[in-house]
Formats: sequence, C-alpha cells, structure tokens
Amino acid sequence: MPSRRFLCESFKYRWTQNCLKRCYQKMFKLKFSAMAFVSIILLMISAFPLTVFSQQVPEVTTYAFLSVSPNPVGKGQTVAVMFWLDSAPPTAAGALGDRWEGMTVTITKPDGTTETKGPYKSDAVGGAYFTYVPDQVGTYKFQFKFPGQTLKNVNLLGKVYAELYYKPSQSRVVELVVQEKPIEAWPDYPLPTSYWTRPINAELRNWYQIAGNWLMPAYSTVARAFDTGSAYAPYTMAPESPHIVWTRELTFGGIVGGEFGYGESYYTGMSYEMKFTPPVIISGRLYYNDPSYPRDTFYCVDIRTGELIWMQKVDPVSPPPASIGGIFPGNTPITFGQIYHYESPNQHGSMAYLWSINGPGTEWKMYDAFTGKLMITFKNATGGFYIFSPKGDLLCYVFNAARKYILMWNSSRAIPPAWPSGSGAWQWRPALTGTVLDWRKGIQWNVTVPDSVPVVPGFTSVNWVAEDVILMETVLAPGAEEATPTFVHAGFSAKDGSLMWMKSWKNMGWGFGGAGRPGLTWSVACPQPREGVYVVFQKETMQWHAFSLKTGEKLWTTEPLNKYTNSDWSMYDVAGLIADGKLFVSGYSGCVNAFDLKTGKHIWTFSIGSSGMETPYESWPLYGGMVYADGKIYVSNGEHSPNSVMWRGEKLYCLDAETGRQIWSMPGWFIGNSIAIADGYLVAYSGYDNRIYCFGKGKTKVELEASPNVVSKGSSILIQGRVLDMSPAVEGTPAVADENMAAWMEYLVQQKPMPQTVGGVNVELYAIDEAGKTTYIDTVCTDPQNGGVFRKLWTPPAEGTYIITAVFPGTKSYWDSCSSTAIGVTAAPAPAPAPATPEQGSTVQAKVAAPQPP
Repeated sequence: MPSRRFLCESFKYRWTQNCLKRCYQKMFKLKFSAMAFVSIILLMISAFPLTVFSQQVPEVTTYAFLSVSPNPVGKGQTVAVMFWLDSAPPTAAGALGDRWEGMTVTITKPDGTTETKGPYKSDAVGGAYFTYVPDQVGTYKFQFKFPGQTLKNVNLLGKVYAELYYKPSQSRVVELVVQEKPIEAWPDYPLPTSYWTRPINAELRNWYQIAGNWLMPAYSTVARAFDTGSAYAPYTMAPESPHIVWTRELTFGGIVGGEFGYGESYYTGMSYEMKFTPPVIISGRLYYNDPSYPRDTFYCVDIRTGELIWMQKVDPVSPPPASIGGIFPGNTPITFGQIYHYESPNQHGSMAYLWSINGPGTEWKMYDAFTGKLMITFKNATGGFYIFSPKGDLLCYVFNAARKYILMWNSSRAIPPAWPSGSGAWQWRPALTGTVLDWRKGIQWNVTVPDSVPVVPGFTSVNWVAEDVILMETVLAPGAEEATPTFVHAGFSAKDGSLMWMKSWKNMGWGFGGAGRPGLTWSVACPQPREGVYVVFQKETMQWHAFSLKTGEKLWTTEPLNKYTNSDWSMYDVAGLIADGKLFVSGYSGCVNAFDLKTGKHIWTFSIGSSGMETPYESWPLYGGMVYADGKIYVSNGEHSPNSVMWRGEKLYCLDAETGRQIWSMPGWFIGNSIAIADGYLVAYSGYDNRIYCFGKGKTKVELEASPNVVSKGSSILIQGRVLDMSPAVEGTPAVADENMAAWMEYLVQQKPMPQTVGGVNVELYAIDEAGKTTYIDTVCTDPQNGGVFRKLWTPPAEGTYIITAVFPGTKSYWDSCSSTAIGVTAAPAPAPAPATPEQGSTVQAKVAAPQPP
C-alpha cells in the first residue's frame, strides 16, 4: 500500500493547479473559514488507512510553502495569505489526530516595519490561512515559518503510533506588490431583460436576486393559516399585469349544470380541505399534492409551461389520522421543500429535498426534489415549529408544556456523514446512511424552561420562531377583579434555548379565538415577526399592537381600524404582514391598511368599495392573507366557506406597497393562502373553476412579411405582420395592451364576452442596408381585434438589398421578440417615350403618303 507521503507528492500538482483557485474565489467573497482552506488542499488526503510506523524515524524533513493572492493588489483591498507544509500530519483523520502547531507568518512592510501573525494550528491536511489588508503602497514581504514538532498521537481511538519529530522549515520570501489603484473584480453579468429559463449558469451570480425559491407554504414557514396566511418573497420579480401564462385543472370545478340549477358549483375545498397544497417551488419546478383523498400522489410541473414533469405515488396513511381542528385528515405527501447548502473539504454546494410530515405522526420522509424518489424515512419523530437555518438546515423546535422543555432538532445532525472518521466525515451522502433513521439522533439541544416562566399545559404555546427568537405565550386566567386574562410573553434564544426576556400584558382582550381559545400570538392574528418586531391584533378594539422581538417591550398601538375603513367588519381584519418597514393588514372590511413599522403611523388605505347586493359584508371581504414581493402586495377576495351559489365579483388584486395604488386586478376566487411566487411567476388556485392559474410575462412571436420582396427604386413595399402571445394558456392569440389585459384574459381563459375595445402593442420597424446602416422606419401598433396585424407602407430610399426587422420591445405582460426578412430594390426602368404631338403626327403621315421616286 502506498504511503501517505507518496500519495501527497502524487497529488501535489493537481492541488496547486486546481484547489488554490477555489480558495481564491472564496477570498473575493470575503467569506473565509477554516473549512474553505481545507478544501484547497483536500487532495493531499489519502482515502487509504493511516500508515502504522513500526520503526522509529527520529527526524523528518519538512518543506514550507506560502501564497499571497491576488498579487498585485490595491491599497486597502483584501488578500488571502495561505501557508502549508508538504505533508499532512500523518496521524490526522477527520477531527482526530495531530495538527501542525506554532505556524507563524512574518510580514515586512514597505516602510521596513514588521509584524508576525500567529501562532496558528493547521487543519487536518496541514495548512492554515488568514486575510490581510495592506495599508501602504509598495512591496510587502511574507515568510512562513514552521518551528518543528513532535507528534503526540492524540485522539486516535486507542491506535498506537511511534512518535516522530518533524524538523523546522521556512518558506521562500513572497513579495506582494501593493499599488494605489485598486484592482478590479470580475464584473457581474446584468439581470435578464428577455425571457429566461432554468438552470441558471453558475457564472450568473448576480441573478440570485430574482431566482428565489418558495420552500414552505408561507415561503419560509409552514405557519400559513387558511384565513390569514401571509408571506414575504424577497428574491423574485413579480407580475405587473394579470397576464395568464397557463392554467391546470385540479379537479371538477365551476358550474355543475343541468338539474342542479342556477349557479350551483363544485366544492372548492375551503377552508379545511384545501386542494392546492403546499405549494413548493424549487428551481422553476412547482410541487403540489393530490387534491382529493387519499392524497397518495404528488406532482411536479414546469412553472413556465404548466407541463407535468413527473408524478410520484406514496403509501397512504392507514388508518387515516383523526381530524385535527377540522383540518383535512388525509395524507400530505409533501409538507415543504428544503435546499441544504453543505460545505466541507470534500463537497461544496446545495441539494434540494422534499419533506413529508403527516400531522401528529411519528414518521417523516425525505424525497429527492429532482426525481421525487424516497431517500430517507425518520422514525420516532415529534412535530414542532419548522424553520431553516441560514445554510438550509431544517430545524424543528419542540415545546412540551407537560414536561417543561424546549428542544431543537437539526436535519443535518440527524443524517450522519458518510463515515464517522477520516475523509468520509467530510461527505454528505444521505443515501448511504440507511433508508430508515432515528429522528431522535438529530436533537441538537434540550433545555428546561426556567421556573420563573409560567407554563400551563393547554394554555402555553410556542407559535413563532423568528430572527433567532422563540416566542412563547402563556394565558393566565382572569383574576376576581379582571375581565380578561393576563398574557405572559417570553423570548428564548433559538440558538441555545436560554431565556432572553419575559413580559406580562393585561387588558388586551382575549385574542382572536375569544374565551374558547384565548391567545394573542397564534398565527391567525399574529403574522410572522420580522425586522425585530412582532405584532398582535386585539379584535375587541380593532387595534394592532407592536412589540420588540428582542426585548419584549411594547412599541406602539394603532388607532382602531374602522377609523380608516369605516366598517365594523374590521374586527375581522386579522391578516397581517410585515415587510420593508411596514405593517400591512387586511380582512373582512375589504380594505388593506399600511402602517409604519417603527411608529405605528397610518400610511395609506386601499378600499375595494361597495359590493352592492352581491355580499352581506358591505364590500368583498379579503381573505387568506397577503403576499409581498417585488414592492407589491397581492391580496384576494374570499371567505371562510363559500356558498354555492358563489358570489360574483371576487378578484385577485396587485397593489403598490408604497402608495396602496391598485396596479391590476383579475376576476377569480383566488384563495389567498394558495399564492406562491418565484422566478417572476405567481401561481394561485381559483375556486371559481378549481384550476391553478399561473400569472407572469408571456413569450411572444413576431410574424413578418414584406411584399413585394423585390421592387424598383421609387416603389413602395407593404411591411405587415403580427405579434402573437405564445403562452400555453392562449398560444397563438394576438398580444394586447397592458391596460386591457384583465378583460382579454377573461375572454380567452374564462369564456367571458370579448371586450369591445382592446388596444394593441407597439412594434418598431427598422431597415438595414448593405453597408450596415440602420434606418428607423416607424413605430406601428397592432390591431388585436383583427388578428393582431400591424402594417406599414415604406419606400426604400436607394437601390440594393435591405433587411427589414420588426422589434416588439415587450411590455409588463410580455417578453420581447423580433423577426426579420429581406427585400431587394432594383434600378428604376427607363422613362417611356413621350407621345407625338398632333403636328408631329400630321407631318409623319404626310411624308408616308407622298409619292416616292421611281
């Protein structure tokens, strides 16, 4: 078997040429970690077992190396200083074994002064690093020194190795040139302005801003109540028009017909048997569960086309679990998604999974998100509050009131590495760890709630974990002189479970559940805390109260909502959303109100207006919460359990979050907590027809023709064509103006009458001559009610050939497109002879008739 030293030598070239580049890239991101440098010299580690030395070697010569990059560099910019020995510590195996110690780097500045960094301890492969910011112009000198070391053979699980002494060594002096002018970083590619797809090339780093995923029912949390389920999607563009890209039937929907009579419609599933769940969107793929019992299938479709990619059947729960709080008791094959970012010396990158957590059951399942294949089943699981760590670990916080403890479970702890030691400890291989795992092994910590915090089983709950705070509430029964309970709020550290603060509040009513279910912080009337603030709704006074999530101190209270809505239905304006420095609230008043998150000051009110005789609520209630994305609020009409016959006039609204101005609306009973947004597309489920709708920009096609295609100079040609919408829902239909989009979509998708007036889209016409000169011809508008045709008569200015190009620049509803054709222009024909005058004609005739000589 080859020795470790031989293997290190054989890998040296690959290490210097390949792995250093990886750390160089990480340095530019200014995110250094010990793990990052370990990855640089990973190839120095052998996959073979450690060599056991049976013969004592008194001394081993070492060779020291050092690198400083980038070089040259600008004053004040950051460089990475990396240093290592030629061999990894021979006893190092994962976290076990020796490390090189006492490593130092001496830096001589241009002014002659010196400083020493260290001492450092190496990683398992014999290297270390630090970052440095030069503050002088000139030449810096760096030298790495290793003092020598006798191995101690530490932590080797009983294995015995002879002690070896590794001799001192020092690297060559490496010079760093520092200039006044900073060096330029690699420029980012711009964000796309045309139609784009997945996957996104890894070099397009800047696109992360618009490429967010939707992993949980409420984007980043599963706490999305059917009536107030608000969400915030920070990393996506969002539709600026009601253009429909595709629809997909979930089940029978809309009018039943026949003997069932006027207006009778199919069941929508509201509010306890929602038919479109969770949903999840990962890398342009939409996942949702079978809408009907036993819910033993989940689906994966392309979010850009609505096409089915695959479907996966699962084993149904048998017997089905009991109904919990009225919620549908069947399977939930997919509960949420996960993208886990793994970093180790052997692996770097993210992996996507789907999770199934069935109600109060003890069995969880993890699926591969790309294929839908089952990977791992966890036994002995306990449900709780689920969130993700910054790197994507699935964290579950479990509170047990009877036993007074809080624990945190971590998915990456529950799934062990590929091997407990050596380089296998640096590998993420879930499929190799076994298909059935014990959930309990993922418990990262378990702490007892201090006695100072009142805990009452049935009246103490943990309803939110956000921004590293676990928010607990205990409801204490009213005293003899009190009309309402006392609410004790406590904040615990989500990192270790320690108590951070505790506050008590009186005269806050009973909470939205009333005396039958008292509580202020359960998610129906307490939206996800953000920006260091949590808010609760006091229905009795129609007021929202704000508190500091870090200290529990009360910050402000709004005026009663009916001051702004002029409706006592504001008692049910319980849907809240915190985003970008504002609190947005909506509900049965048919209004959305915005408040400043720092002061509670009212900013604006949006009102749908009177519903006339169509509803009993004065207006159309807003239901199911709101979604914030791309500076816009999306909110929809609805109510708890729609009647059949259903109300008319329900819509999905898009509002400007800064002003409350309506940007667009689209008819449909769009269920608010079914909305998800990613890659610029919004998906939602409409109870009017039980279909999934996808809103977003549509692909387009420009058809172009020039006739005749060859003309003589001075003649005109007719440039004509069409701009067509190529979205799957309406493929081949004329593109229309943004302001007419809702009526046009109603006509094409919902079978309503064709609007009498529909505007077209503008098309820019250009001509390019043989010399490459571009001439702007004109901007023309299409006519959607006559096939979407545009037309223009044009006279080419000179002989030769031309490329005629029609450019549709796109709108808020459509992506851009263009088309080209060619024409030729020949020389003008010679002018026809002028006709003879009467005098000339008479002269000619006379000459012809005259006698000829013999």
